[in-house]
Amino acid sequence: MLLLFLLSSCLGLKMIKILVNCMRSCEDNSSSDRVTLHLYLEETVSLICDCISSSSWASKRKSAKATTTLCEIMGDSLSTSHQVLLKCLLKEVGGRFWEGKDVILYALASLCTSCNVAMSTADPTAPGIILSSIASACTKKVKSYREAAFVCLKQIVKAFDDPESFNKVFPMLYDVCDHAALKMDTNTISSSAATDDNESASVAIEKVMDCVATCIHVAHVEDILKEKERCFSSLAPKLVECIRNVKVSQFHVAASECILEIVKLHRNIHAGQRRETDLKNELVRLTEVEKSEQAKTFFRRAIEILSEMEKDDL
Repeated sequence: MLLLFLLSSCLGLKMIKILVNCMRSCEDNSSSDRVTLHLYLEETVSLICDCISSSSWASKRKSAKATTTLCEIMGDSLSTSHQVLLKCLLKEVGGRFWEGKDVILYALASLCTSCNVAMSTADPTAPGIILSSIASACTKKVKSYREAAFVCLKQIVKAFDDPESFNKVFPMLYDVCDHAALKMDTNTISSSAATDDNESASVAIEKVMDCVATCIHVAHVEDILKEKERCFSSLAPKLVECIRNVKVSQFHVAASECILEIVKLHRNIHAGQRRETDLKNELVRLTEVEKSEQAKTFFRRAIEILSEMEKDDL
């Protein structure tokens, strides 16, 4: 009955707040609440989209959060209404920036997680359009928004599990890593101010590393072969240098896992001259001084693989 009242009234932001609470109660209560929500799904989605499209930032934020909650509750049952929500969210991602806009990105990522099959079936170009939109958000100047974009990019790549994702976003991710490594190299690490800058930059780079690892997981071997030189000969050494310069445990874990994925790929697809010895020596030195046990585990596994490759060359 509450849902019927909400859908027949015009209370704006207050209505959205009550709607969110109503949907959250569906997570805790009987399936009858979910059935009611499903019955009025079209009206609920229409209400959310109207509020997302409003000029009020508060309404946009609340509506985006309502979308995320709706995705969590309904799962792929939301597929019947995914096109309306997708169009609305993509339009907002491409619009002007407003405070708290990162909730739009999280809503889009949640929608992709819930309705990835329906999206790909209804429009095979949809995953590429979504990735391009999120990749664009990854280049914005506002730090919180940019970091949210990388988190959502990883989630969306994982949701679609599409090998083409590697081709679409890896060049951008590489450029971000390259720029970060160059910036760290030009800083004077002994300066406390420079150290603070590096540690601040690492927060975003950690999320970039997670995206790189996820892209590698879903990629075709043939596509990785095209990027093998940048992956092993260029990206891996840059990650080693960043690990030396940034004293943040979470970054070390993300970067070391990314190095391990690159080494695994190198083992599986490399033919001809190998350059694993230098990297192995660098990883040995990093392992000796690394404080994070999780990062050490990734380093040791990568070292084991590189050692096995050396033996194969004998």
